[in-house]
Amino acid sequence: MPLSLAPHHQRALDAFVAHMQQQPESLAVIVGGSLAKGWGTDASDVDVMALITDEAFGERYARGDLAWYAPEFADYPHGFVDVKFIDQKYLDDAADRANEPTRAAFTNAGVAWTRDGNPSALQSLVRQIATYPEAGVEERIARFHSELVAMDWYIGEADKRGNAYLASWVGSRAALFAARMILAHNRVLFPFHKWMLRALQDCAERPAGVPEAIDRAVRTPNVETVRSLASLVTEWRDWPMYKGGWAMGFIEDVEWAWRYGEGPIDHV
Repeated sequence: MPLSLAPHHQRALDAFVAHMQQQPESLAVIVGGSLAKGWGTDASDVDVMALITDEAFGERYARGDLAWYAPEFADYPHGFVDVKFIDQKYLDDAADRANEPTRAAFTNAGVAWTRDGNPSALQSLVRQIATYPEAGVEERIARFHSELVAMDWYIGEADKRGNAYLASWVGSRAALFAARMILAHNRVLFPFHKWMLRALQDCAERPAGVPEAIDRAVRTPNVETVRSLASLVTEWRDWPMYKGGWAMGFIEDVEWAWRYGEGPIDHV
């Protein structure tokens, strides 16, 4: 398994694997999360994906039982194993068409155990899932660009109306799409919101001062901070542009997203 865990994390993982080995529906255990990415601390939980048979997965899904908070396997303060149950179809679908947060969950993930004793095929699939989806990246950047420019406009609306709620939404959304533009430019997967700013640190190419500009826009969302962030990122390089401009992008990705059966642009 291509992971290096602290001794107390390894003990928790070993205890969980030993438990799963006794469950006939268990097929494999995959370790991911912050520890796999090298972002964890001594206090981090151990994130695992437990691959189970199709029948067992169907039963768990039917009763809404796909997650398990399991402190009983950890011997360190506040430690626990965070378990998500998956089936083979989930892995195959993820390799084919997963969004970035799902792919990011498999970054540097390691196969800790397989019932067949041959983890190489599963480890290869894990690596495939975690590969950055190059297809369509220029279009995605253009869509993120449209959202950031839209926030440049919306902060003026918030200021004009003294609408603190709208300003707060705009500040966070401006931060999101500024970061997503840079992540995509660097071909770094978006790991969902909890770890987004940490992933930004791994980007070799980014505008100077962008982490500080994001922090200001989120902490004090107003015309100055949001527009400064937007300008910093949009003027950094020549970005792909959405067909018809930012307003058309906002229409299709926010107002009309329901028409296309897509999830929010935030998580593609």
